[in-house]
Amino acid sequence: ASLNSDHRVWRSLESILVYLKALFHEHLGHEVRFQMDRFSLTFENGLEIEVSTLDFLVKKEFWLKAQHSLETDSEQGQAMRHGHDMRLKVAMQYEVFKGLLGRVQEMTKVVQKEILDRYNNGFLNRYFPTPTGEVLTMSFFKTLKAKGLGRHLFAVDLDETARNTFTATLDGPLPTSE
Repeated sequence: ASLNSDHRVWRSLESILVYLKALFHEHLGHEVRFQMDRFSLTFENGLEIEVSTLDFLVKKEFWLKAQHSLETDSEQGQAMRHGHDMRLKVAMQYEVFKGLLGRVQEMTKVVQKEILDRYNNGFLNRYFPTPTGEVLTMSFFKTLKAKGLGRHLFAVDLDETARNTFTATLDGPLPTSE
C-alpha cells in the first residue's frame, strides 16, 4: 500500500512539474532538480520553486545596492562610509499550488515597494541606527510580514558580501555569517 501511495504522490508531483514547465517556459528559463521527496525549478530571473508532497516553497532573488557606515574614523571624526550590492532572497511557503503565479507577482510588488524603492541606492544609516546585516535582515522580515506577505513568509536571506550572509525566520535570525 505504501508503494502505491508513494507512486500516486509522485505521479501528482510529475503532473505539477509538467504544468509548471508549460506555465513558465515561454517567459523564463528553467532548470529542474529532483530529490527523493521533492523537486525544484530554478529560473533565470532569480525565482525558485520547491515542491514536496506537503507544500510549495517559492524563493525570489532581488538585488539591493546601498551604503552604510558601521565605524567612525577617530582621526577625522567622520563615518567610514562604504557600499554593497546585496542579494536579498525572500522565501514564501504555500500548501496549495492554485494561484502561484499571482502570489509570486504580489510578493515581487511588496518587496519592490517596501524594501527596494525605500532603500535602494540609499544611505542605510538614515533609516537604521546600526545598519548591520543582522539588523537589516530582521527588519526586512518584519516589514514584509506586516506589509502583505503575512503567514506565508518563510524566510529572508541577505548576502551583504560573499562571506557575510544573514537569514531571518519566524524564530528570529539564524547565525549564518562566517
